[in-house]
Amino acid sequence: MYSIVALLTGVAVSLMVVANGQLADQLNLYRATVLIHVIGLLVQSVIMVWRRTDMRLRRGLPLFGYMGGTLGVITVTFTMYAFAELGVAPVIALNLLGMTATSILYDQFGWSGMRRYPFTRFKAVSLAVSTAGVIILLLPFSLASGLAVLLALLTGTSAVVSRTLNARLLGFYNLHLSTFFNYVTGLLTSVVLLALLEPEAFFSEFAFQSSNWFIYTGGAIGAMIVSLTSVIVVRLSSYHVTVLTFLGQYFFGLILDAILGRMPTVQAVLGGMVVLAGLMVNTLEKPKANKSGT
Repeated sequence: MYSIVALLTGVAVSLMVVANGQLADQLNLYRATVLIHVIGLLVQSVIMVWRRTDMRLRRGLPLFGYMGGTLGVITVTFTMYAFAELGVAPVIALNLLGMTATSILYDQFGWSGMRRYPFTRFKAVSLAVSTAGVIILLLPFSLASGLAVLLALLTGTSAVVSRTLNARLLGFYNLHLSTFFNYVTGLLTSVVLLALLEPEAFFSEFAFQSSNWFIYTGGAIGAMIVSLTSVIVVRLSSYHVTVLTFLGQYFFGLILDAILGRMPTVQAVLGGMVVLAGLMVNTLEKPKANKSGT
């Protein structure tokens, strides 16, 4: 069941990437980030009122434990920038590579109290083959897109750290309240970024120039993704969450690219298959988890 949820989460991420990217085209990067978090917070608030969620605060969680939303802002902002330069499929593949490398570190050292899954030769081969697949996707490489490539890689790292923090937050609060906190810290962070980096836009009126309702759904989809990943990350290894979400993300991303007029090329399909082959190498070995912190 949790594996299916992870696959569907990947599909949702692809939809969110497109919606947020198109919104950024309409408003600009930082204003779009603010609006995304406003919508997500409103959606989550309605859910909490409807479900009569317990909103009592608890002690014992360090302040850093509430920062999953802040890292989420980094993920959203970097992804929107990279999407405009590279398209859906390459961004997803680079995001995966960053997630894979970071997940391996989390599994190896059991950071943030997560279960430990030792590094093996299967993971080494998996990482190498996946990297080769990403390189195929990016050929011919242009230095002009170098920043977009770097930011897409970093979204993978920030996504893994964010989902791990959110999972620990879930250990203190119920699912809906932990998601609410995620959007509160995300909104505060995005407002600060807008004020610091685009002060003239901070005080200007938001102009909704598009009647395409889909571009405003990224925040709501993001709220769903945060909730789902907070659940599955404590049920599956970080690496396997990455594998399954990639399956949903990448191949649905190819479909979205086609819908947006970027027809998938043989190179895109081949690169994705090589990445997938690299991910599947690791599944040949049954994971043996150590106790957290040991």
